[in-house]
Amino acid sequence: MDIKNILFSNPYKTVFKNKDVFDNEYLPKKLEYRDNEIRAITYNIKPALKGYKPINTIIKGAGGTGKTTAMKKILQTLDEGTDLKTCYVNCQNKRTKREIYGAIYKKLLKHNHADNLSTSMLFTQIMDELNTKTLILCIDDIDKLGRNDANDLIQELFRAYETYNVCIGIFVSVNNYDFEYSLDKGVRNIFICQEVCFSNYSSAKLFSILKKRCDFGFKRGSISDKQIKLVADNYSCANGIRKALSSLLTVGNMAEVEGLEVIPDEFFERVFSGFC
Repeated sequence: MDIKNILFSNPYKTVFKNKDVFDNEYLPKKLEYRDNEIRAITYNIKPALKGYKPINTIIKGAGGTGKTTAMKKILQTLDEGTDLKTCYVNCQNKRTKREIYGAIYKKLLKHNHADNLSTSMLFTQIMDELNTKTLILCIDDIDKLGRNDANDLIQELFRAYETYNVCIGIFVSVNNYDFEYSLDKGVRNIFICQEVCFSNYSSAKLFSILKKRCDFGFKRGSISDKQIKLVADNYSCANGIRKALSSLLTVGNMAEVEGLEVIPDEFFERVFSGFC
């Protein structure tokens, strides 16, 4: 294969109209089929708009069911329309209590001095910054933390109001439905949350979501509805939208490398089998 020919061929052919829509960080204008879940989470935040404490919430569901997108869209709306402080932390990237406090510190205090502070000092300065303010804190995939870090984090955040003049609404998401039972008994006693569950997308719902993404992301005629349905059927149960979008991006990239303007069926077979 001639690498130079692939990189510098002219004219450059692509099946994509906008690759970004297949990225997991992409936030669609509307999150389909999650109105009830978003309504439940939003109702739990709404007391903060009247000066009351938000209702702590645990958001449960398998990966790729829209939990992250739902929380990010809600936080985005709060940032644009309210004076509430917000912070989103993903425990896929921040794997310790210290890293989580560092992320909160950077978001609230707007500078990067966290590396020079101890964990306890980070916590103290966060609490001082929040004096009389309300924070909506989303800790995504908290079940990825080690047991000790999860116990300590929950203990400190859920009891912060006892020592500091702060109001923190804590919204945690988990893939593991039994997460609470992995915590120490004393921590379970204070880990009082309202539960919101995100079920897996059905094949039909996943097809509808992917069809809209493909309409935005691929050029007309480069992918067929039959191929999109094949992806939806393949990922409706186990891995959800995240894996489906990754597969669509992969087959599009494969077509681009080959200089094709229509994605062949065989590319999907290769992706599904794990051989690209």
